[in-house]
Amino acid sequence: MQLGYSYIKSLDVSEVAYHHAMRLRDETGFSVHVGVLKGTDVVYIYRAMSQSVMVSNITVGTRLPAFATAMGRVLLSNLDAQAVDALFDSYVFEKFTDKTIASLPELKKALAKDRARGFVAQESQLASGTMAIAAPLTDSTGQYVGAINVSGHQTQLSLDDALIDQVRACAAQISVLL
Repeated sequence: MQLGYSYIKSLDVSEVAYHHAMRLRDETGFSVHVGVLKGTDVVYIYRAMSQSVMVSNITVGTRLPAFATAMGRVLLSNLDAQAVDALFDSYVFEKFTDKTIASLPELKKALAKDRARGFVAQESQLASGTMAIAAPLTDSTGQYVGAINVSGHQTQLSLDDALIDQVRACAAQISVLL
């Protein structure tokens, strides 16, 4: 067992998440991504693309502003107020849609709600008509080491409790292995 746990600990987040992310994609029919926080960006490290006609086509290696993505926000919600202030002190918030967070006070308010919920479900923050649900991936100490999401177009994906529960359950299963 020790050898098995040593092997699992040597894997990176995307390797551990691979099978669970594929299963989540197959069960939901939506694209699934895994990301990590790098400064003010979320970096996409794994993608299980949906077979649907309308898909989220964000590729591995893509960096997006964390404040405007569900995975980025869930990862930022693990930071204390001082760390968020330090990251976004002189940051220029780009307004991608009319729903995009536009300032540090607005971000901090959203992060407080995200922290209390333990997940992020958002609509049209980065692109109009998009929806995403993200949950954190935690290590054995409870620190957020990544996030997983489902994303899609609002005509297909709804932010309902059953789908939120599926994303959170998948994140919990991956976290056990991390």
